[in-house]
Amino acid sequence: MFKLEPVPSFFEDEPYMSLNQLHYFQNKLLGWRKEVCDKLSRNFPAFDKHAEQTADWVDAAALQTQNQLYYANHDHALRTLIEIDSALQRIKSGTFGFCIESGDEIGFKRLIALPIAKYSIDTQEELEKRNKTVR
Repeated sequence: MFKLEPVPSFFEDEPYMSLNQLHYFQNKLLGWRKEVCDKLSRNFPAFDKHAEQTADWVDAAALQTQNQLYYANHDHALRTLIEIDSALQRIKSGTFGFCIESGDEIGFKRLIALPIAKYSIDTQEELEKRNKTVR
């Protein structure tokens, strides 16, 4: 979804998470939210309950695979919407841009690349290390 973008010049002239910066991220998140919602509404397949029963085994397997792919994509889109809404809520509450665990600044480059980021890079790496050792 997002490509590597430079940090907008007005970010450097203002304190971290100024109103202009929050507005920038809010617009970015709302645009992404609209894209995800549009994708969800376009990609809804027309299911035929009898098609799977009457089709030969190759067609039935292809249909089952297609349905599984649809549900996986649909689930991913719904999880993305939840993350976007969570980020928008953090903007409203004044906590956007700060790590939810450490309170450290997440940083503009990370937020521009992934505006739903809720952890600083250091905290994210620590969480990933902990998860890796738990497995």
